[in-house]
Amino acid sequence: MVLIFLKWVLVLQIIGIIGFPISYFLFKNVKGIGIGFSKPLGILFLCSTYWIISHIPYVSHGNSSLFIWFFFLLSSSLIYLILKRNEIILAIQEYKVLLLTIELMFFLVLLLWLFVRIIDPNIYGTEKPMDFMMMNSVVNSSNFPPHDLWFSGEVISYYYFGYWIFGIISILSNVSLNISYNLSVATVAALVSSSVFGLVSMLIKENNGSQRESIIVSVATIFFILFSSNLQIIWETLTFFGILSKSFLTWLSIDGLSKDIFGDWYLSGGWWRSTRIINFFENGQGIDYTISEFPLFSFILGDLHPHLMSIPFLILSLSSLYIFQFIKIKNKKKYDIGNIIRFILITMIIGAVGFINGWDFPVLILIFIILYIFFPLIRSFFDRFQFSRKYIFILPIMVVLPTLIFFSQYYIHLGNQIQFPPILPVKVSSRLIHFITIWGFFLIIISPVFIRNSLLIKKDILQKNRSNNSFFFIIFTILFTIIFIFWSIGNAWIYDQYDFSRVIHNLLIIFPLFILLLLSSRSIFNKSENVIPNPGYFFHGLLFVSLLILLGVEMFRLNDFFGNRMNTIFKTYYQVWTFLSLVSGYVIWDIFFNDDNDYVRSRFMKILISFSLISLFIFSSYYFISSINDRSNGFKNETPLD
Repeated sequence: MVLIFLKWVLVLQIIGIIGFPISYFLFKNVKGIGIGFSKPLGILFLCSTYWIISHIPYVSHGNSSLFIWFFFLLSSSLIYLILKRNEIILAIQEYKVLLLTIELMFFLVLLLWLFVRIIDPNIYGTEKPMDFMMMNSVVNSSNFPPHDLWFSGEVISYYYFGYWIFGIISILSNVSLNISYNLSVATVAALVSSSVFGLVSMLIKENNGSQRESIIVSVATIFFILFSSNLQIIWETLTFFGILSKSFLTWLSIDGLSKDIFGDWYLSGGWWRSTRIINFFENGQGIDYTISEFPLFSFILGDLHPHLMSIPFLILSLSSLYIFQFIKIKNKKKYDIGNIIRFILITMIIGAVGFINGWDFPVLILIFIILYIFFPLIRSFFDRFQFSRKYIFILPIMVVLPTLIFFSQYYIHLGNQIQFPPILPVKVSSRLIHFITIWGFFLIIISPVFIRNSLLIKKDILQKNRSNNSFFFIIFTILFTIIFIFWSIGNAWIYDQYDFSRVIHNLLIIFPLFILLLLSSRSIFNKSENVIPNPGYFFHGLLFVSLLILLGVEMFRLNDFFGNRMNTIFKTYYQVWTFLSLVSGYVIWDIFFNDDNDYVRSRFMKILISFSLISLFIFSSYYFISSINDRSNGFKNETPLD
């Protein structure tokens, strides 16, 4: 088993060598030189290019061609490192502490989650059999698209690129798929830690933060993504100690949570209940049953599903979107070949992430629109701000290159689960208590942003000579009010429920989310005065997009074959968890390390966040230990990886 692990790690390290020159080339214009992205970018580049090559006529698709391409990329990377050795050595010397920390964290996270998989290695139940089938299909198919092993004569019409990635690593390391499945789950977590370091350290240093600060904030952000739970664990604990009454639990209405959990310190089934929180009961029947997974739950569960595999590459894509501001295709009437290559690389990264998880591609396009087009355009209407029109022309290229050129063979065969009309109003929105149970910790940590912005908006509106900002907020509010009225009418007409109490119920969650969205827009509005996007603007943009998504899924859902919003909540909540984790890390840096922050009562905010972080750490640790105890039958399971 040790030899298998060493082979797996060796391949990952070699892929990191392949990825380092690409990462250095792509991120050389920003601080931190993208040092944490070597492995994720190396994996994405190796697997994307080999997938594209495999579709060329008369090119064999087999292990021999894979190894040839693998060693070709390795040789090319080594040649690049030799040619650029002087500047690369200087860069490594400058960031050597960060580099060593990233590698150390990668191995610690890998070993921790490998231990979890060892004590619970079973590949059955939930969606594991399907995931394992997909890995076998992409590895053993002689052509593309891969054959569906469960449906003879048919091909896989699903986003299978994540399985292709870990299938390739399995082949290169000569590890059988029944073992590499669990190794892959642990590797995803380790790659998340590297990607977080890459993004956070880059943006903290861009904001003139120190290397020490970037390491501290990166570790905190890794904790938010990989090891934090929601507030459900608090309800579980209070119920276990008999503090919550039966009537309160009935009102709370979380599936499976009752007084019957007495006696189990590890809260038998509590880890599962933490993702089955949102529901609405009518005449004793649940009509809004949803799944709200978060990464800690997913890694404990062990499903190797696209939403899990995409996390490190989604973070890489966010970093790629940030550096768009530094890419100028044409300088002084001459085309910059280096920047053209960077642009192509970024579009390939974004397209590949959409191939891993189809839900990520439209969200990344939305983030690009918000950061580079929507708010700068709004700013140009309300102030003397020069809007850069080039991003309007870049947008269709970002959509066309990945879908019609790089990964066209995937999109041609992709099955469509969406019915007409593609979007429908939500029948009933979430209960506020359920929403707070899922997102409460993040909202507390980010609350200083909302408090500060509420005071700034109040100041804007009360000025004798109203600023342009105040007109924006007024127009924003009017537009939302009109949208909500039409949405309520459409909701009543489609579902034939003319019940005013339902409107009030929906408004109890939609109105607070709109207020938070409005408050977050104040930060972006100001930040866009200078560089677009600067680090602060970028993180506040992520906050705005997160709240926009959360508000959107309370009003609309995809019209898929589930017939409800279960899958819409499932996939979007997972993305928002990653985004809010990154935003929370930035807020911590802004309050504890940034001397230029303008938060009101900064000392109180530090105490509030410190208390929240300690509570989050304690309850999440309890969740983690109790969950793996439950999953491993009290740590008594056999411990092979296969």
